[in-house]
Amino acid sequence: MTKLQRLQAAYDAAGEFQKNDYWQSIKRTIDQMNQALNHQTPKRRGRPPKTKIKELTADEILEHLDSQMSSVDLMMKDEFEKYNQKLTDAFLNAPTKPILEEAHEIIYGEREETYGDPGKNLRSIASFWSTYLSKEVTYQDVCNMMVLMKVARLMNTPSHRDSLVDIAGYTALQDRVNRDTP
Repeated sequence: MTKLQRLQAAYDAAGEFQKNDYWQSIKRTIDQMNQALNHQTPKRRGRPPKTKIKELTADEILEHLDSQMSSVDLMMKDEFEKYNQKLTDAFLNAPTKPILEEAHEIIYGEREETYGDPGKNLRSIASFWSTYLSKEVTYQDVCNMMVLMKVARLMNTPSHRDSLVDIAGYTALQDRVNRDTP
C-alpha cells in the first residue's frame, strides 16, 4: 500500500472525525497529492490566480506524505489510546453488585420498561414458539429454554457474567409470573 493509499485509508476510517479541521486538512492534502500525481491543476472559482501553482516533484510529494502520515499515525494512536482508556475505565468502574441483585434490577427496571409486562411478553413468545413448533409451549417452557440457551453459552465462556445474570433473571421472571398468575 502506498503512502497516499494509507493516508486515504486513514481518512476513510476517521468516520465522524472527518468533519473536524485536522481531517479536512488531510482531505485537502489527499486531493492535492492526487492532482499532483495526475499532473492536474486544481480548479479555482472566480478569477485565475496571479501566480502559477508550483508543480511538485515526486520527492516533494513523498516528503509531504511522510509528514502527513506521521501526523495521522500520531492522531490515530491518540484516538486509540483515548478509546482504550475509556474501555479500561468502564471495566474498572463496573459495578460489582451480586448477580441476584443485578438480575432483580434488570427485570423490575429496564427490561420491564422496554418489553412491558413480563407475563404478557412471555406468553406472546410461548404463542409464537407454539405455532413454530406445532406443539404447546408455556411461558415456563420459554423461561426454561432461555436458561438452557444461556447455559449452553456458558459452556464456551464459563465466566461470562451477563449470561449468569440472565439465568438468574429468567428464573426470577418465571417465579414472578407464577406468583402473578391465579
